[in-house]
Amino acid sequence: MKRTLLLLLTLAVLLPTAPATEATPLLKDREVQKLADLFADYFRSRAEEDYKAMNKSFEKLEKQLASTARSKKVDSLLVSPVDLRAAFSAPMFPDKRPKKGFLTERSAEFPLAAGQVMKVDYLLQLPKGYRADTPSPCILVLPPAKERLDQLKNWAEKAYPDALTETAMVVIPYRESGNIDWMSEEGRQLAFFAFTDVYKQYHVDRLKLFLEGHGPTGPAAVDFASALPTLFSGVVLRSFDQAPDTALLGNADHLPFLLLSAGEDDAKKLVAEFADDAKAKGVHAEVVDATIGEDGAADEASMAKVAEFLTGTRKDVAPKRVTITVPTVVQSSSYWISLAHPDQLFDPDKPISVEAEVFSESNEFRVKTPPSVLGFTIYLNDELVDMGKPIKVVHTVVTEEGEGEAKTLFEGTKARSFEFALQSWFLNLSGNLGEVYTNSIDVEVPQ
Repeated sequence: MKRTLLLLLTLAVLLPTAPATEATPLLKDREVQKLADLFADYFRSRAEEDYKAMNKSFEKLEKQLASTARSKKVDSLLVSPVDLRAAFSAPMFPDKRPKKGFLTERSAEFPLAAGQVMKVDYLLQLPKGYRADTPSPCILVLPPAKERLDQLKNWAEKAYPDALTETAMVVIPYRESGNIDWMSEEGRQLAFFAFTDVYKQYHVDRLKLFLEGHGPTGPAAVDFASALPTLFSGVVLRSFDQAPDTALLGNADHLPFLLLSAGEDDAKKLVAEFADDAKAKGVHAEVVDATIGEDGAADEASMAKVAEFLTGTRKDVAPKRVTITVPTVVQSSSYWISLAHPDQLFDPDKPISVEAEVFSESNEFRVKTPPSVLGFTIYLNDELVDMGKPIKVVHTVVTEEGEGEAKTLFEGTKARSFEFALQSWFLNLSGNLGEVYTNSIDVEVPQ
């Protein structure tokens, strides 16, 4: 079991992450809920490696999906990822008596390599109106350093007033044994493990997952968003203590930022410079003048703006055009494309750039890569292309001298696969958090 969870958490970084353009659901709420219960049974038995229960729940799922498809007069529900996404997102191990509106202490253990275990502590506050059958937005917070847990809880209570706690779940990772370096790989693991524990027990809206940084943790939040932008729906930054690194911020060009500008002129200048740099890289950044106390609390108008941002922002689920700047293995995927052999691309001094675009009208993907990219995978669903028709993948090698000849590396059909959808979603449960894909195309680049 530990080995399986570790594999899932590792693969989650390498798989893409996104849902797609707003589609019209085929199913009504009660029909989605019926499927959600069956999916939760399946994913729970799979997580527990109870293969007998998994096979049984799979058979029930197939039967119910076929019956529902017939009632909706469609060949397969796989043509509607928006319905599958809603059904897939039910918590596997639901809390039967959730504490609503309370800042509660939680902990969990996650297996690492070589039999090691990471203990994860976090504070959780559920919206007062939380319901297990209704998805809620969630904000993952990187808190500034506090010496004691009581100081952190006091800070959190002031930083997240009713305007926010009635809007979204608040998840605040911490460590009882000392402060966390959020810029480190360990810090990133702690943050995502905390959220993993939350969405297994509570109904998180996978299209409304936000990241927040405060003062000294603002640069870490920018680093998170630049490395794994498709995990999030948006980023809130409450001022800066120092300028963040924006070298890879272009990876987050589909991710909106809300910046609360407060403090002395130097602090406001940092926010303004970041906003200008973000916009130059194609990233949406809105700046709001705010008053923020040492306890992290902002003025009422600013909090209303944050609450509006959380309720009104939805993940860009399948952008037609994506770019990847790759100096590390972490940035080897974006939305519906994943690069093969990312370990071979690692060179922090020589980042590579990949451009990919989908043309839904012609069922065509066009990908431009440097010569060092040996292959890539494109993930498919009916929100990107019509999977009932032939699909084409056109590739171009780009060098310093210019673009080479565009070559068709794939042309054909890919059948929708329920098994593939389950597999990709289950792997993505450990970190991706959003997309339903029903097949993929593996492309080797001729050398």
